[in-house]
Amino acid sequence: MIHEYKNGDSLWIDVVSPTKDEVVGLMERFHLDPFLAEDLMTPGIKSKIDYYRDYIFMALSFPSQRTSPTESSSQEIDFVLGKNFLITVRYDFIEAFEIFSKLFEVDSVLKRSSITHAGAIFYHLLTRLYDATFHQLESMQDSLQHIEMRIFKGEEKKVVRELLVLSSDLIHFKQTIGSHEETLSSFKIAAGKLFDEEYSFYVNGIVAAYQKIYREIRNKREFLFELRETNDSLLNTKQNENMRVFTMLAFFTFPLSLVVAIFALPTTWRPIIGMPYDFVIIMGILVVILSLMILYFKDKKWL
Repeated sequence: MIHEYKNGDSLWIDVVSPTKDEVVGLMERFHLDPFLAEDLMTPGIKSKIDYYRDYIFMALSFPSQRTSPTESSSQEIDFVLGKNFLITVRYDFIEAFEIFSKLFEVDSVLKRSSITHAGAIFYHLLTRLYDATFHQLESMQDSLQHIEMRIFKGEEKKVVRELLVLSSDLIHFKQTIGSHEETLSSFKIAAGKLFDEEYSFYVNGIVAAYQKIYREIRNKREFLFELRETNDSLLNTKQNENMRVFTMLAFFTFPLSLVVAIFALPTTWRPIIGMPYDFVIIMGILVVILSLMILYFKDKKWL
């Protein structure tokens, strides 16, 4: 499906899940290199850039919302940027595109001057995509703060899986967005050849938007690492406390069990057994032994 938007001499063509005939039509209309057809019809997984004499081809992948508890996904967007035209090819619904298309139409109707050439369209669209990615990271911040509260409420075991899921998401974000760095560096050189020197302002704005996201990913990963360290420390403390309790129980029960076993030996002569109040006497002996043990442990500061 092809959507076409025009503002003055600038043309933006947005293509969603293109067919072979649609791609061929675009190749002929804008005199594009035939080798681009495969890139436009087949979504890839890596960012790339190719420079031609009259236009630039760039493919960028953006992290998308998690589609299942076990899988993270990406959305590839192909850009063909000429001096007076921009072609975008995508394979999924992307909200940032829908919002920008409406703003673009309003700008065209009101004849504003904010979008004066295809390079400006590319700048506004790409920075909005980066803004949308940044908002996804902000939603992770809410999750991290919620997990932090739960950790200190004693729910250390329950948040372990959530921490792992967020860690996986941030790794996916880092790998996907991190691939933009080299591509944007090459774009800076290619854009300098395609446009005039003033376009460096737009390029710097795009790079700044990218760097903002990358810094945010790094900050989120550091915060997540600290949460995991804190959670692991609290879990270890609880486990050590449980082991300490079980160890103390073993210390208490073993001597008492030994005393009871001695009185239960099937010997011909057993002291106390058979005497009046023998049960009370034996229980008293056990209480005295237990009391002495408690006093000893407290003196050693083991309790």
